[in-house]
Amino acid sequence: QIPSSLGNCRSLKRIDVFNNKLTGHIPSSLSLLSGLQIIHLKSNSLTGTIPSKLGSLARLTWLDVSSNQIVGEIPKALGNARSLKDLRLGGNRLQAVVPESLCRNSKINNGRVGLFGCDAILCPLGTFADAGFATSESRCKKCLQGQTTLYLGSKECQTFTQRDFLKMFFELMEGDKWPIQSKGHWNNLDTPECNWSGVSCDELGNIDSLSFPLSAQKSQKVD
Repeated sequence: QIPSSLGNCRSLKRIDVFNNKLTGHIPSSLSLLSGLQIIHLKSNSLTGTIPSKLGSLARLTWLDVSSNQIVGEIPKALGNARSLKDLRLGGNRLQAVVPESLCRNSKINNGRVGLFGCDAILCPLGTFADAGFATSESRCKKCLQGQTTLYLGSKECQTFTQRDFLKMFFELMEGDKWPIQSKGHWNNLDTPECNWSGVSCDELGNIDSLSFPLSAQKSQKVD
């Protein structure tokens, strides 16, 4: 893991720990390193979200967290890092849209943002490109009818089943933290999804509603 105590190394200007099989979260304490210019964390197994506090690093020019297992959204606060020129986020599980605060920074990624806007950072959901973002050789293209993508920056489109979407739902709702009785059979390959706890299907086997926990005491039904 990346120790949070790294934030005490106030003279640190560069972090290069790519391809090191690191796990855990990116510590928000890195935002305490006011002189930090480069954060290179590519090709590890980092999870969690991108700390929004990294946007306070005025001298940050290069942020590469690509090819990890990072989830959630791209923090709007990254748009405050006005020195940022290289931003690599592909190969993660990011969703939502790329913040406009980043799309207005025409210096990012060799000036491609000035040419292709947000697509130069990551292709949006439902689109794909060879690199996962727009370049002069490959723009972000819409998926064919019946196909889509689950995450930003996809390099290909896929056809997903309702079970695939349930798995994504389980991940986004932190289903591993649900009470045991609420996650019965979830992600069990041997059990039809209509028999998963809280899943209701019509007579044709199509899901028509979900009842899922918001906490150990509360539940909510989604139609």
